[in-house]
Amino acid sequence: MSNTIFVVGAGNLGSRHLQGLTKVERPLDIYVYDPSPDSLRVARERYDAVRTRSDITLTTLDSIANAPSEIDVAIVATTANVRLQVLRQIVGVLNIKKLLLEKVLFQDLHDYEEGAALLGDAARTTWVNCAQRLWPFFKELKARYANDPDLRITISGSNWGLGCNSVHNTDIAQFLWADSAKHEALLDANVIDSKRNGFKEFTGELITSISTGGGLRQISYARGTAPFVITANHPLETLSWDVSNSKLYTANDQNGWTPKESNLSAPFQSQLTADVVTEMLDGRDCGLPNFETSARVHLETLSALLTGMRRHGVDFGTLCPVT
Repeated sequence: MSNTIFVVGAGNLGSRHLQGLTKVERPLDIYVYDPSPDSLRVARERYDAVRTRSDITLTTLDSIANAPSEIDVAIVATTANVRLQVLRQIVGVLNIKKLLLEKVLFQDLHDYEEGAALLGDAARTTWVNCAQRLWPFFKELKARYANDPDLRITISGSNWGLGCNSVHNTDIAQFLWADSAKHEALLDANVIDSKRNGFKEFTGELITSISTGGGLRQISYARGTAPFVITANHPLETLSWDVSNSKLYTANDQNGWTPKESNLSAPFQSQLTADVVTEMLDGRDCGLPNFETSARVHLETLSALLTGMRRHGVDFGTLCPVT
């Protein structure tokens, strides 16, 4: 018997989810909706490029109204500005057993309360795709240094999208430390137009401090070509991961604190979706944060960014224009 999967949004992330779904080891009937015919066409091409089995089918839809009424897993991979609108169209209308939401969840701080109310009991079976929790680098870091007050993480690089990506990293802080966190944004004055039309980006710093010690610092430089690097400093070890160049440098007492180089690549979304959806279908922990946990981290992060821009006289009200 096939499981039914419904993907809302066939843009870059949505199409990568589709590619990942081709690796789920069970029959699937996949439906994908997007208002853009071009996005549906590209998504179909990306899906066809990797599909190798006949027991997984894909149907493209030009209207949510044409979606099947019974859905095992729905993936909402739209931009943040329309995600609440999509939830209004599908939650309580379609019978959705499990739900996966892309981030940033919502732009407006007020939308989080309505989103929680819309989901109701379904929030317990709703997860948010803060997928860095699934990266081997962070899973190993948690296994060795969870809740360690001496762990300090720095994430830096030039123009890597502090606005849209910061939630990924503040979520990692929640993943690594169980205690409460405080976020402070020391942003540059200039607001940048995002690569995605209609959205904004920020540069500067976002500092996450853990109440019992430890912390995470994010730095996006407004100039230069500095690679995207994640550095974990601890009295027992230093790990420096040049994500841009897929190189990990490890230094500790055993190697005389002389960095040892190894290869390490960040997984693509298309490599992660199959395992996440399989765990969701089987009723197991998929490794992602649930809606309640992620909504709290989102609110704290977006509030810090908005406060950071107000220091420069830029007031977006309660709406942070990132996706």
